[in-house]
Amino acid sequence: MNTRQTILVSILLLLVAGGAVWWYLGFSFDFSRFFAASTDVASPAAVVTTMAPPQSIVVSCAPETQSVKLGAPVSVTAAGGDGSYEWFAPAGTPNTGSGNSFSTVYEGVGTKKITVQSARGDSSGNVDSVECTVNITP
Repeated sequence: MNTRQTILVSILLLLVAGGAVWWYLGFSFDFSRFFAASTDVASPAAVVTTMAPPQSIVVSCAPETQSVKLGAPVSVTAAGGDGSYEWFAPAGTPNTGSGNSFSTVYEGVGTKKITVQSARGDSSGNVDSVECTVNITP
């Protein structure tokens, strides 16, 4: 049986400004849940808020699939991620590039793959990659 344990990390801040005010901020170790609570002497009722973590923005490329004649340029664009993109096109000329758009030319027919990589756009530091498919026709 696989058991998942969640560790709650807490930060307690005590602020005094005209009356005692406390703040509590907690989040699960895997960042799947965030909690915040606050109260003050004038209003002793605590307010607790549960928030979803920010969603990462996964990289994508468009068009996902296209057909191009042999020797014609193939153009693709990226979106999502952290806005910084690296392109890889084996057998293409050029075969690497950077920026939100990329163009290459293939000298052989068949199905080719162009890969774009970008960080997720969150604090995880993870890098996502996705492939676009190009069918090169005679």
